[in-house]
Amino acid sequence: MVRILKKIFQIFFFRPMKELLSFFRKRKASRFENVKKEASVEIVKRLNDVRSLDLGRFLLNVSNEFFLPNLTFIIGGSGVLDYAFLKACALSFKCKTYLEVGTYIGESINIMSEICERCYSVTAGSDSPYYMRSWCKEEDIPNYSEFLAKADNIIHCYCRDSKEFDYDTIRDKIDLYFIDGDHSYLGVKADTEKIWKKSRGDSVIVWHDFKTKGRTAVAQAVYDVLGGEFFEDVFIVDNNICGIYIPKKYQSNLELNSVKFTEERQTLWTYNTQLVIQKI
Repeated sequence: MVRILKKIFQIFFFRPMKELLSFFRKRKASRFENVKKEASVEIVKRLNDVRSLDLGRFLLNVSNEFFLPNLTFIIGGSGVLDYAFLKACALSFKCKTYLEVGTYIGESINIMSEICERCYSVTAGSDSPYYMRSWCKEEDIPNYSEFLAKADNIIHCYCRDSKEFDYDTIRDKIDLYFIDGDHSYLGVKADTEKIWKKSRGDSVIVWHDFKTKGRTAVAQAVYDVLGGEFFEDVFIVDNNICGIYIPKKYQSNLELNSVKFTEERQTLWTYNTQLVIQKI
């Protein structure tokens, strides 16, 4: 009789109550995330007026040609000008070590492995709920996780959740970071806090999806970690969706460009593109 009563209690009270509490927690989290997304839009607007890097000029100051091998253009990756920007950062700031949070197919780290001595990938392993295989299954696309991240100088650091990863296990001083993992406010905030603590403000940090017109809260998460003083060294990029922290020692020759409507014609940068198709 007692077992029957327990069963009835579980079915008609405990389970519904658990589902109800879960519903309210998710709704509260969603509202919190939306507030942070709206705040991020305002931050990007302000940066657009005062600290927007002229990407065309930045690239040209490094080289007028960039070779970006093995791009796939598959959904979930970055854009061509994101990859070109990362490569230009490494060359311009003479970065020997590179670390990225969140490796999908491995396009970015494959490009960086050709110019940096050592590259670190901090990403969800196969035992993680954030493993890209789950996302690929949801999108109904092949699982190409880390397909291109095979160079000998790429060191793989797997974790169940980057928020729990111990960056002290990496002995190298990292010159350039690329944060492109968990895009939630709390995820970006945790990744940024850990990397900021390790870098002590002396490394270049690039955030992907910094400019997404309200789809992510990356900008607000970065601001909340760096605070007003160090956020003065954060820039957006005018023709990709990245944000970047640049230590003052690298800022002497930066050229800025406010992207908004004016009656005067502005400089237009174009990129000649040649596709060489191959099967790997």
